[in-house]
Amino acid sequence: MATKAVAGSDKKPMKKETRNTLIAYSFIAPNFIGFCIFTLVPMVFAIALAFCSWDGVNAIEFVGFQNFIDLVTDKTFLAAFKNTIQGTNPELEEAAELDGANRWQVFWHITLP
Repeated sequence: MATKAVAGSDKKPMKKETRNTLIAYSFIAPNFIGFCIFTLVPMVFAIALAFCSWDGVNAIEFVGFQNFIDLVTDKTFLAAFKNTIQGTNPELEEAAELDGANRWQVFWHITLP
């Protein structure tokens, strides 16, 4: 009486291309999982919290754009923002304008950073 040595011995061998793809994904997977856990999820959560009111203890309450309205109407924030803009080097702004930069480009590339 003959018996089969291994029940799954009728399987076809894996194609080399498929095997190489799986190996590549096995190298990428740990970095991708770490990126998702430590970067992507916190970023999405922070963006969602920007539209909510939460003190860290009580339940999260959706407030929409109210946080942004409060920020723009806050005198302390506006004073700090104004000081930041005034803290830029006027010579650097003048050099950018001489090079042909418009006001938006000066603000975006010199003042804001």
